[in-house]
Amino acid sequence: MKKYPVVLYVFIALCAVQLAVPAVMMARWEYVSIRGEEFKFEMRPVDPADLFRGRYVSIYLDDFIVPIPEGLSLEKERYVYARIGRDRNGFGLITAIGTDEPEEGAYVKVKAQNYYEYSDKNPRAIVRLPFNVYYMNEAKAPVAESAFWLRNRERGTTYITVRILKGRGVVSGLVINGKEAEKITPEDLDRNREGSM
Repeated sequence: MKKYPVVLYVFIALCAVQLAVPAVMMARWEYVSIRGEEFKFEMRPVDPADLFRGRYVSIYLDDFIVPIPEGLSLEKERYVYARIGRDRNGFGLITAIGTDEPEEGAYVKVKAQNYYEYSDKNPRAIVRLPFNVYYMNEAKAPVAESAFWLRNRERGTTYITVRILKGRGVVSGLVINGKEAEKITPEDLDRNREGSM
């Protein structure tokens, strides 16, 4: 009789742990998406067969080329911290990289490696941001996909919004020609074909 309650308590504890881990991960994501500083990153044109994949959108951002600080070796690809700032148009950019985690400001952990250019005497790194997926309502994705391809044809602007807080980043939105992807309607597509969205 004594073994039955112990097994029951162990089972309950294991169930609690299995529920707690995803709950903590979701709470952390929600905290960053609510409290994080928002940045915009422009998306580059992509292969049409590889963008919309069911419930998520594959994100393709340009790599950043940044100066390598003195004393930092990037002979092999490695993780570094990238400080995030804004350009004159309000889009996010990497302002600096380093091995020490910044104490303040917006930053994320990124992969970086040497960038070689024969005419350049100053060492620079190529840095890729870790934002590559945006989850979207599957029912609304086809309309957003059509708007994206219309935008590509007409040279509009598509960007993601990312919330960043204490080294964590969460993709919070996809904007196509100034309108949130989830709010684009078939009527918007018709107007865009006739004029502008």
